[in-house]
Amino acid sequence: MRVDDAFSPHGLFPPGMTRGLSLNLTLIRSILTRMSRRMSLAGRGQLAMIGLIAVLSLPGCTFKGAATNRGASSKAVDGVQWVVRPVKMRVFPTTRFTRSGDVILLQARVELFDVMSDSVKGVGQFSFDLYAIRVEKGSKTEKFLYNWTINMRTLKEQALYYDPVMRGYHFPLELPKWPVGKEDLRIEVVFISEDGKRINTQARLDPTIRSMDLPSRIQQ
Repeated sequence: MRVDDAFSPHGLFPPGMTRGLSLNLTLIRSILTRMSRRMSLAGRGQLAMIGLIAVLSLPGCTFKGAATNRGASSKAVDGVQWVVRPVKMRVFPTTRFTRSGDVILLQARVELFDVMSDSVKGVGQFSFDLYAIRVEKGSKTEKFLYNWTINMRTLKEQALYYDPVMRGYHFPLELPKWPVGKEDLRIEVVFISEDGKRINTQARLDPTIRSMDLPSRIQQ
């Protein structure tokens, strides 16, 4: 490499760097160019490297381009370390009542979400309360019907109730009997995590009973 090439706009120094140098750069280039005429090819290469070191030693010799990406930071956002845990829950619209023979089931399907609204699993306990909604003379009242409580603390329980296809939990809940006629129904679901945090949701249910084969996972 020629000494001139090292200081050219397309040489070792990017344009953003050479523009910030003073007249010292011109003086160094002139001296090195005259010296290189009396040296061999190898010596010229060494001389160019000496010139490079000399220029980089000048005050204010810094790159003016955009800052480089220093990689992802390991610091917690807003000073809080993010932990994957459920913070909200919903009842699937496919939650419904089914019948197989004399057995009536509430096929409850729920989904847990983290703070980023992604589906997650939870460790704790689910509680289901079923209410009948009655409207008489313009006044609405609710009657408590049944409660089911299901633990979700072991791998066996997770494997039994978690459905990876719908990314949620499926609980076949058995009703001892069908105590309502054409009344509307409401289900209230509470999830209590191992650290005591409560998440609750509710949904109105269609009282229509659909016929289907009896599943093996029944909660009484």
